[in-house]
Amino acid sequence: MNEQMDSMEILAARVGAGDRGARNEFRERIDPHLDRIVRRALAKGDPSSSMVRKIAAAARRLGGDARSPGEVAALVAANLSQAVLNRLTHATEQVSLPAPTIA
Repeated sequence: MNEQMDSMEILAARVGAGDRGARNEFRERIDPHLDRIVRRALAKGDPSSSMVRKIAAAARRLGGDARSPGEVAALVAANLSQAVLNRLTHATEQVSLPAPTIA
């Protein structure tokens, strides 16, 4: 698990540095998890959780009457993914590569 976290931190730093390939890889790796988080929050999330409330608000904003719950969840997850990427891109000076570890 630690190696995966280190890998994501390095990938996030590359995204912050403007590496388009890293941006695509980051989305490929994070999007399925965000999709699961959003679907779970919408299905049975604790309404006292600020994250669940924000996800529900985004679902209401993006939902519309013509969309299915699955479509709404996918839209919310895609928007969340884009927001994460935007934060990484605009936080370039705050993201630095971790020191290499010796195994």
